[in-house]
Amino acid sequence: MTRKPGSTQRVLIIYFSGTGNTWLMADAIAREFGRNDIKTDLFALEQVQCKFDFSPYSHIGIGFPVYAWCFPSNMRRFLKRMPNGQGKRAFVFSTMQDKSWGSEALAARYLKRRGYKVISARAFLVVNNETIYYGPADPRAPWTLEMIEKMKAQAPGFVAEILSGKGEIERNDVLHVLASQLTGIAFDMLDGYLASRNFLILEGCTNCGVCERVCPENNIFGSLTWPQFRNRCLMCERCVNYCPEKAIVHPLHRIPYSDIRYRAPGYHPPRLRPPTRWEVMPDADVLPGLVAEND
Repeated sequence: MTRKPGSTQRVLIIYFSGTGNTWLMADAIAREFGRNDIKTDLFALEQVQCKFDFSPYSHIGIGFPVYAWCFPSNMRRFLKRMPNGQGKRAFVFSTMQDKSWGSEALAARYLKRRGYKVISARAFLVVNNETIYYGPADPRAPWTLEMIEKMKAQAPGFVAEILSGKGEIERNDVLHVLASQLTGIAFDMLDGYLASRNFLILEGCTNCGVCERVCPENNIFGSLTWPQFRNRCLMCERCVNYCPEKAIVHPLHRIPYSDIRYRAPGYHPPRLRPPTRWEVMPDADVLPGLVAEND
């Protein structure tokens, strides 16, 4: 399906991706729109400002990974504050390693409340990138690369649904949507809030500042002296997987800690801020001033 002469279709895709799986699918979808001669802009959620201008776009796409059968809390906040769609077409996609329990349908409901016409909302199966609890797939293994290619190969069919206006919303029933919302809230409280300050920094840390630069929630500070953690973590595990020394671990891991870190092929997380250093080394009860390093 190609764009008709004089068509004004233009697509905006906003995605969140901790270690790259959702980015891979977002990029595949954007490329497929391009093959249909439709200009597509692709933005990471953490780089989109509150007053982003949606008016030039005919279609808005939202992409996210599934955490505990729901979407991450940063995506929930974004969906709640999106500008009124006034009937603008939208679509939702997620990446998951098992089940989503209607998280796409839940996101579609958020969009509908904001005035968008949701055409399609689908989940796409991909390899496990969870590092803390179970250990991730090896991103270099042939079967991992094969699964990634199978996921990306579904982009043409998904885009065809969107352009035809005849897509489907997966598991759009009250039970699954309610379960998705409740498990998402529980995950935010138990892992994102209560457990997020318990990351351990091993002696191999070189204070390079990478973890602080790439954290999507600004949950890490003082990384040029010794990284510290606040309690607003998404548990996206980006810091764990992109630490060049593999020096960030968590006491909740359930298996002997794997040497494997998951970084989706070709993905480079956005560098969001300059790292900071402590004016003096902190102790357990004192939070001294921070000094930001210029890039």
